Amino acid sequence: MLTECIILAGGLGTRLRSVVADQPKVLAEVNRFPFLKYIIDHALSQGCKHIILSTGYMHEKVEEFIGNHYPQEEISFAIEEDPLGTGGGILNALKKCKTDDVIVLNGDTFFNIRFSDLYEQYLSHHSVFSIALKQMQKFSRYGTVTCNQDGRILSFNEKQFMATGLINAGIYIVNRKLFMSMNWPEKFSMEKDFMEKYTDSLSMHGFTFDEYFIDIGIPEDYAKAQDDFKSLF
Repeated sequence: MLTECIILAGGLGTRLRSVVADQPKVLAEVNRFPFLKYIIDHALSQGCKHIILSTGYMHEKVEEFIGNHYPQEEISFAIEEDPLGTGGGILNALKKCKTDDVIVLNGDTFFNIRFSDLYEQYLSHHSVFSIALKQMQKFSRYGTVTCNQDGRILSFNEKQFMATGLINAGIYIVNRKLFMSMNWPEKFSMEKDFMEKYTDSLSMHGFTFDEYFIDIGIPEDYAKAQDDFKSLF
């Protein structure tokens, strides 16, 4: 079972500035509650005992929210005093973890999967890094992921219009010891400097799930989440 979870909660939500002007994107209200609450509650329901929030600018507001709503839970903060990039933020948060395999969640997406299902496939394929994938239709907002029949990732593809394709749905499983043993600069990109660079040399896999997915990064999908969450929760 995965018992430690990192949530990337440092985004400012520049594309959501019209609706979330004075707080981090993860605190954007969706159906009466901050979006972060849904992510944390889902992680707790999946057996996570220790949650690490990777935060940056306006981290005090996230800390205040946690103190008011989760005083009894084991929640730590990995604060970026200066932006470290997506990879640097994960590396900084992994320093607070103790287990070998850690689940990482993007703070602006919600994918209603069972973490145990992803973890079982991660273990059975002897993976060191796995991604939860979602099949999408008629989109240009996301890059796509190409895998072979066994789920081994072959390539990460640039954003372009696609009639159908598999996207990175913002949930990863990372082998902590391997990731921390690699020679990283202080600031780096998880996508460019790890995923794309080591696709051929490391055992990376993508596994497809059909559960509900939402990315609130643009106003249109943020508005969609308001309606969706009324019936989902």
